Amino acid sequence: MSRSTDSTERRETFRRLFWPILIIVCVTLVQVIQGGGHSLEIEVDNTQMAVVADGGDAQFLSFADIQQVALVTELEGWTLVDGSEDETVTCGLCHSEAYGGFQMYAYTGSDAYIVVQTEETYYVYSLSTTKKTEKKFEELQEAMALQ
Repeated sequence: MSRSTDSTERRETFRRLFWPILIIVCVTLVQVIQGGGHSLEIEVDNTQMAVVADGGDAQFLSFADIQQVALVTELEGWTLVDGSEDETVTCGLCHSEAYGGFQMYAYTGSDAYIVVQTEETYYVYSLSTTKKTEKKFEELQEAMALQ
């Protein structure tokens, strides 16, 4: 095999692999910039709130089922019982002395949490920043006050 044929084959192989590799690198960078691809969203309307984790199915809580809502700055002594946790997000069933068993949908290391109490359990939420969590808490309080 000649040197020019070998060089031509290498260039052709590079051309075939370049775009797929570039696309994979770009998608990975976007996910890293956006927090590992994880997302938590809380939406509030006139009668309920909805929490969507990673673009999946929404979990709905009717305002009629909510007994109390609080904004807390510390959530101590909890453990994840069943769910998932990484450097960005914790989702699943947790346990603490303060709340017993509760559902958590929160960004890891948050400085503010929305705690929603229903007759059955507690739910703990946070958004990507303290400011966003506080704003959503105020929005939730305002919507519930209209009931």
